[in-house]
Amino acid sequence: MNRELVQQSKKKLIAGALAGTMIVSGFGISVLTAEAAEAADGSSKSSAVLLSEKDAQLAVLTQAAAGVKVYSDYTAGTYQQVTLKGDSITFEGTGATVSGSDLLIHAGGTYVLSGTLNDGAIIIDDTADEENVVLVLNNAKITSKDGAPIYVKNSGKNVIISLPEGTDSSVTDGASYTYEYIETSTDSESGETSSQPTAAIFSKDDLRINGSGKLTVNANYKDGIAGKDDVEIAEATLVINAADDGLVGKDSVAIASGSLTIKAGGDGIKSTNSQDTAKGYIAIADGTFDITSGNDGIQAESILLTLDGDYTIKTGDGAAAASKSAKENQNFQGGDRQQMQTPNGTEATRPADRTSSAAMNAAGPRPDNGSKTSKINEQTNANNGNNSTTTTSTGSTSTATEESESIKALKAGTKIAIQGGNFNIDSQDDSIHSNDGIAIADGTFQLASGDDAIHADGILNIYGGDIGITASYEGLEGAQINISGGDIDLVASDDGINVSGGNDSSGFGGFAAGNSGGMTEPATGATAKTSNTSAAAETSVSETTTTTADTNSSAVNSTLHISGGKINVDADGDGIDINGSGYMTGGTVAVNGPTNNGNGGLDYDGVFEVTGGTLVVTGSSGMAQAPSSGSTLNSVATAVTTQAAGTEVKLVSSDGTTVMTFTPEKEFSHVVISSSVIETGKTYKIMAGSTELASFTSDSVVTNLSGGDMAGGFNGGGMGGSPGQQPGNPSKGNMTAPENNGATTTGQ
Repeated sequence: MNRELVQQSKKKLIAGALAGTMIVSGFGISVLTAEAAEAADGSSKSSAVLLSEKDAQLAVLTQAAAGVKVYSDYTAGTYQQVTLKGDSITFEGTGATVSGSDLLIHAGGTYVLSGTLNDGAIIIDDTADEENVVLVLNNAKITSKDGAPIYVKNSGKNVIISLPEGTDSSVTDGASYTYEYIETSTDSESGETSSQPTAAIFSKDDLRINGSGKLTVNANYKDGIAGKDDVEIAEATLVINAADDGLVGKDSVAIASGSLTIKAGGDGIKSTNSQDTAKGYIAIADGTFDITSGNDGIQAESILLTLDGDYTIKTGDGAAAASKSAKENQNFQGGDRQQMQTPNGTEATRPADRTSSAAMNAAGPRPDNGSKTSKINEQTNANNGNNSTTTTSTGSTSTATEESESIKALKAGTKIAIQGGNFNIDSQDDSIHSNDGIAIADGTFQLASGDDAIHADGILNIYGGDIGITASYEGLEGAQINISGGDIDLVASDDGINVSGGNDSSGFGGFAAGNSGGMTEPATGATAKTSNTSAAAETSVSETTTTTADTNSSAVNSTLHISGGKINVDADGDGIDINGSGYMTGGTVAVNGPTNNGNGGLDYDGVFEVTGGTLVVTGSSGMAQAPSSGSTLNSVATAVTTQAAGTEVKLVSSDGTTVMTFTPEKEFSHVVISSSVIETGKTYKIMAGSTELASFTSDSVVTNLSGGDMAGGFNGGGMGGSPGQQPGNPSKGNMTAPENNGATTTGQ
């Protein structure tokens, strides 16, 4: 649904409600007060956070993406015509020579290519000229059967491929390159030895592609378009079919606009420089992207930044492949990924220098077999692109001895920053993954993941956006998670939100532990007290807090901060699982938790303090926990007789007024409610239709009707869940608004 229409609909609900129960979240929790409804609506509006204002490095990348130079009409200046005539080339100008069916360019200038070349190449080897080389493709069809059709060996300045409006050009290579076209070189920074060219369009220098025309690249050998330095794109319509990677810029990829359709056996778009921390980034200002890849969809060695754009990405065989694997209780094998075909119709094979022994565990039992922190700490060779490798060095060469496939949609070695955009992702592995931090300011997301939907080894900050997760192993995972806005609706076969702990080296604002969007971690130490109608229990919980600066933070607390937004969790494992403490100061959270007693709707190891917002958790009772007594918002926790999915639950005050309703769509035997509608000293009933499930007087911050023997959960701490086991409950659902409220809700 259009985001603006969603917001207008929410405003109408609030404006028209002066009495009676009110919808305060998109997930079917309704309360009496219009003030609560107004607060809840405001908490999830589009984020006003500009990530580039938080960090100078992001500001530079923003300019790099938006500042790509667009096409300029070549007819306004001096140019030379190159006519391609099947097996020959006609050129009568200066700065280039014809050798057989090859055009050898050795001077800067504008060269306009038209016609068809059956088997030849455009080779730029300009060692001295400081003028740009501009190749204008004017309905040019260039094929080379044994080498790169466009090969930039050396250019004194930039190489620009321009696509005039209304033109339709193509570049096609063969499935193998002959020896005379192959060069071997050793990278001066990494010491790695490689052969080149590796792409149908290959450049050793900066490469820019602009103009609103269309270019189809059929790469039967390896990559579609590859540059050893920077690659920039503006306006162009590119269709890339590649046996290996689609678009590669070693130092960077910057895209201002355009339309890219990529089918790649390897990665869709990637930047690979791991030696220079200022390089290896991908910055996208806008554009339309349709990517089908055997490995990662978009992969940056350092930072991945998106300002806007429409993204449709499928990696491997999609989330369904991992789900099937999970059901069969098998490990997720990289070899099961989608088998791509080369543009000439033959089956693609992996290049000899990228052999793979697939071993990716995305769905099904985690390889750590119970250790929640192990996945977060998996940073072995974090900057090796697609594959985790073990290497042995001899001289200046490195030999890979073990590799495992990466089949993620959006992936970065350090940071992912999403200012906005529309994302429709179906990924066999994580949908959005960073080896460090992730910041989401806004955007619309429909994510189906075979593993984690959004995973940060470091800090995950969500300031806004409409985030819909239709399938995942775990929905949100990070060493620390901060949510200050947005509409989040997620489905997970294991934990919905998992704060797992780990190390972080966050390097810029918006990601570091000290910059949590205004959320301040509470002081250390808390004494948890809970009230019970028959008995009271008291537990002392102390917590150590580590303060880090906005840059160069070396440690991250395992904490969850929720200060705004609307969050709906449907999890077969723990609904919210924190290997530390949680702090809720605002927002609306609804958890449809597990039906099995080996997990809980809320699971934390330290404290979970609620001082604002609305929290409703339903699920099984075996591992249930409630907010800790450091909370200032009153809560009730109670076991109930097992209720069927779709049962409307009401919180009714002593005068008969219904102050809250909610409708879990999964079977449940335990309920937690934390809300300002529960007033101290007043008596309430929890009703299922006309049946009373429980009654209580709120005489303490946490009223526990279930006794103090449920996994220690109501005593502040509690036992952790079992993340290594995949629950087998097929029942899923969202909390939805009762029909008699006169309101309907849709998942965001």
